[in-house]
Amino acid sequence: MSREQQIPLSEAPPLYVEKIDGPVSALEVPQNSSFQSPLPPPSQKFRDIPVQAYCPSCGQTGLTQLDYVNGLLVWSAVLLLILFGFIFGCCLIPFCVKPMKDRKHLCKNCGTTIGYYRKLESVFGY
Repeated sequence: MSREQQIPLSEAPPLYVEKIDGPVSALEVPQNSSFQSPLPPPSQKFRDIPVQAYCPSCGQTGLTQLDYVNGLLVWSAVLLLILFGFIFGCCLIPFCVKPMKDRKHLCKNCGTTIGYYRKLESVFGY
């Protein structure tokens, strides 16, 4: 726009100014409102038993359902048994031992995977 085509200040729309009494915060929540955050807790610790967890898929909070999956501990035990000569089927025993398996935590409502409990991490603490 050139200087000749600029809109004069007298024709510009008026400014909107609202007077606010007192300090205002963007994070302010009224005292009498029932505000619930839809976000889950920042870190969820999963264990080898069902835990109370938030499902981001369906938005429900409740106890999880466990599914047992073969993890690194099971496969390490199988490898060790093969190395020690347990070849004729005995090396497959760790696949049948539930306490050695990892746990997958599922939502009871929709079946979405919420998290994992890795057995090997709990054994060595890393």
